[in-house]
Amino acid sequence: MLQLVVPFAPPFAITMQHALPVLEDEFLELGFIVLRQEHRRFKVRERKIEQFKSWYGIVPARCSTIWSKLIAIDWLRQTKRPQPKHMLWALLFLRSYSSEAHLCSMVGGVDAKTFRKWLWFYLGGIARLSSSVVRTRHCCSCFPSAKCSRCCRSNYRIDFAMILVTEL
Repeated sequence: MLQLVVPFAPPFAITMQHALPVLEDEFLELGFIVLRQEHRRFKVRERKIEQFKSWYGIVPARCSTIWSKLIAIDWLRQTKRPQPKHMLWALLFLRSYSSEAHLCSMVGGVDAKTFRKWLWFYLGGIARLSSSVVRTRHCCSCFPSAKCSRCCRSNYRIDFAMILVTEL
């Protein structure tokens, strides 16, 4: 009699396959797919990276670093299906600061509720990495507050949109 032994694996372990490290080249290709631009061909890789940076605000290598850091702090364990494309949605939002309807149509016509769910999930994760990945830009050395009259508080919303550090 042949007996089939299936090792016990919690359902969470099966769904965490997406929380593996993602390489720079994978983010580069995914960035074009997310915006439905995979048909664009570049002869020089640097030009493709430049185009990626214009859409998402950072280079694919930094995306890979952020993804790895989100894995390291166990941020991705909060959801059953973490996907790198959802993180790119959040970076696109930070870069463009467009309306929700416009961003949903840019990434393939996804439902606004789905877009919002993943957008804020990954923004929360990136904010948790703030000391190593995020900086804000101000006209003076203080944090914007009511006490500071020199600070660019009127531009704080844009500054708070987190400038991702390129010197990682």
